[in-house]
Order: sequence, then C-alpha cells, then structure tokens
Amino acid sequence: MLTFNALWTRLRSAALRTSERPRPDLQVARLGSLAEWQRRVPAELREQHLAEDRACVPPSGEAFALEGYCWPDAGWRRFQVDFRYGGTTDGTRWPNWRERLVCPRCGLNNRQRAALHVFEEVLQPARDARIYVTEQLSPVYAWLRARHPAAVGSEFLGDSVAAGASDRRGIRHEDVTQLSFADASFDFVLCFDVFEHVPDYRRAFAECARVLGAGGQLLFSVPFAADSEPNLVRATRAGDGTVTHLHPAEYHGDPVRPDRGVLCYQHFGWRTLDELRECGFRDAHALAFHSRDFGYMGGESLLFVAAK
Repeated sequence: MLTFNALWTRLRSAALRTSERPRPDLQVARLGSLAEWQRRVPAELREQHLAEDRACVPPSGEAFALEGYCWPDAGWRRFQVDFRYGGTTDGTRWPNWRERLVCPRCGLNNRQRAALHVFEEVLQPARDARIYVTEQLSPVYAWLRARHPAAVGSEFLGDSVAAGASDRRGIRHEDVTQLSFADASFDFVLCFDVFEHVPDYRRAFAECARVLGAGGQLLFSVPFAADSEPNLVRATRAGDGTVTHLHPAEYHGDPVRPDRGVLCYQHFGWRTLDELRECGFRDAHALAFHSRDFGYMGGESLLFVAAK
C-alpha cells in the first residue's frame, strides 16, 4: 500500500508529465517571386490567418497574454500583448502583432523571436561564425552575442560620427551605406527593419555584399507589400539633405533617439529580390511562415535571404 508521500509524489509526477508540452515545429517555405507567394499563400489563406489572429483579441480591448513557445528562451511562455503601435478598424482595436507578443523572460517580441529562430534553424550558423548585426541597443544583439561571441553590433549615431567609432557607452557607429569593415569580413549580416530608413538602400545592399565572404548570407526584414512587384517609395532625400514626401510621413521607433523616431523612406516589393542580385548577390529569396504555437502572428511573416 502506498504511503501518502509516495502517492503525492506519483500524482505530482503525472501532473508534471501532463503539463509538459513538446516544442512545436516551424514550417518555412522558400519563395522567389510574387507568383510563388500567391500560390503558396492565396488571399483566402491570408484571411483565414488574420481571422484566427483576431479571434485571440479580447472584446474588452485591454492588454492580454497568449501562451506560446519562445524559441530563443526554449520554453512555453505567456506572451504579452498590448495595443502599442496598434490600430482601430470599424471601432475595434487591433494590436500590432509584429511588434508585440513579447516574451516576459527574454524581452523579445514576435518579429525578433522569429528572426533569431529562422537564423539559427534555417541558416544554421556555427558558434564561432563571424556575424554583423545592424543593432546593438536591443535584446536581439544581447542574445546573439551570448550565443556567438564573434558577433559585432552597431547603431547609426548620426552623420557627424566617424564610421567604426564608439561612443562613451561603447556603442559602435556604422552607416550601412558605407561600412567601415574590410571586404569579406563576415559569414552573416543580419539587418532587421533598417533598410526602409535608408534612402539609398541599394548602396546598403551592395555594402552588405562587400563585407560578406564567399558563401556568406544576408538575412533581413523590412516592411513588405507582399502583393506588389515594385517598391512603394514614400519619401526621397536629395544630396543636400532635403526630404520630399510622396506619401504622408511615416515614422518608426528609434532605439537611439526614442523621442524622435526615424523616417520610413520605402516599403519593399518583390522587385527587391532582383535588386539584391544586381547589387552583388548570386541568389535571393523570401522565407514565409505563420505559427500560432510560436506566436508568429499577424498574417504570414516574411524574412529575406541573399547569398553571396
């Protein structure tokens, strides 16, 4: 006959086994054109994904949490969702899924967790890989630096700062259109939500290709118009610094100057893949995925890979 303590131990072990959930799998599709996107993710499927995401929003319109698996943190968490950067449609508030769903433990949001997940599982960098990431004041850089000691990060500190210089905090300055690194310095360049803020983004593409060694890869995210072949140019900047707005000005968060924000010059379309090849890459494609289990919500997510 089992003693009380033995019975309690058995029941507790059974409960723990029941509560343990295996890590889900992420299905990623490689896409090379608008036509492939439309076949892979037709309008009906996109509407289905969006409807599923919207069904998670409580009618109260208050902040909430959704359970999901945090890949960088390697565990099930309750991702925090509020309505910062969100919008309203027909009187209903919607969160900005891409920028929310924040893991309470590692501090990474939806797009950040997804980028690191895809980088590690799809591109499979070695621990000692030479990595340049175009951010330093973020949990993304902190996570990468802990996992890959050779990783180098930077921020854009202003036109008056010398390339490669660091400020008193140790933050390195780089301009992606004129990087200070030597040719073939890296195995990977990671650039998340930066190119839209660069008027001469093609020059930035060429610089990324230059600093990558043979076989090196650029992984990046940008605001992307998935149903469009051409880019949408929102603003242009002349040589004297004059900015001409072709659409209402759009500003995104800036970790260096959070009180000001940073202007968005363009949203990208599928023509971007051709531009990457024209700027020195031999191959370019998109990676598409959507996962409620991982908290990659807000419709189908896209990351882009260009190989040297």
